[in-house]
Amino acid sequence: MSLKNISKTYKQEEIIKSKEVIQPTYYTVFPPCVRYDERLKADEKIFYTELHQLATIKGYCKISYTYFSKLYGVSRQTVIRWVNNLEKYGYIEIKIIYKNDLKTVVESRICLINTERL
Repeated sequence: MSLKNISKTYKQEEIIKSKEVIQPTYYTVFPPCVRYDERLKADEKIFYTELHQLATIKGYCKISYTYFSKLYGVSRQTVIRWVNNLEKYGYIEIKIIYKNDLKTVVESRICLINTERL
């Protein structure tokens, strides 16, 4: 394991310890339709695999741009751009959960769209 990978592993462990986040396994699914999509940047493809792994636990993952920006060492705006592009190209769907008043946001979720149909 290279120093860069070791550093990244420790960094991820620190982030995960600092919040109650379920750590996904180190193995992930990388569907061909995502892997070979020339519209997506390499970082967006890797980010998709993270979302895929987190979504397998509950069928969705909660959006925390700050969490992902710390995890990947990028700006919050970069994570927002990744999410927007994955949604734009039909790989994910954003669902907003509201309180009964239909104004107050309880949480935002990222749901994966079935890539087998793409």
